[in-house]
Amino acid sequence: MRFDVMRPMGVLVLLAAVGCGGGDGGTVGPTAGVFKVVLTTPNADDGALLLTVAGGPVTAVEPAAQYQVLTAQPDSLTTRVLVTGNIAAGEVLRLQVPDTRRLSAYRASLAQAASRATFAQQALTSYSLAITP
Repeated sequence: MRFDVMRPMGVLVLLAAVGCGGGDGGTVGPTAGVFKVVLTTPNADDGALLLTVAGGPVTAVEPAAQYQVLTAQPDSLTTRVLVTGNIAAGEVLRLQVPDTRRLSAYRASLAQAASRATFAQQALTSYSLAITP
């Protein structure tokens, strides 16, 4: 009789262990990786951009192409970036992030843009930034 009682308990314990397993190689926790910041600009002579990435932590910022960057992190979910160089439409930055599953939490906004030739501020109406995987 004792064997019959223990058998269902053993099956339950085995099912619980398999259900919690993770032996399938599935991703349970965060996956670090890279997001790209892509610029759309109406101008051919951009020389500086001041932008903010908000909504999630950024562990490192790398420039695309030949650009130079300076960064500041006023809090754990906000990164300000100054990009300089011969800036063109397309990828301007690569963001190292701790969890690539949170792409929808991140947003980028442009605060200022300046002309490479005259250093005059550009009107921001036709600029846009996108964060992509």
